[in-house]
Amino acid sequence: MIEYRQLVMGAVGSNMGAIGGILKNQLALPGRSRSTRSRWPTARS
Repeated sequence: MIEYRQLVMGAVGSNMGAIGGILKNQLALPGRSRSTRSRWPTARS
């Protein structure tokens, strides 16, 4: 039971890391040639 929980938590952690990287624009999105970040509204603009 403990091994299963550790496996699941490890998988969840790696997925969260990948999602965080995409949201921070550090990883390329599959199927996208460039970022659309300039189109996103920000508080600074």
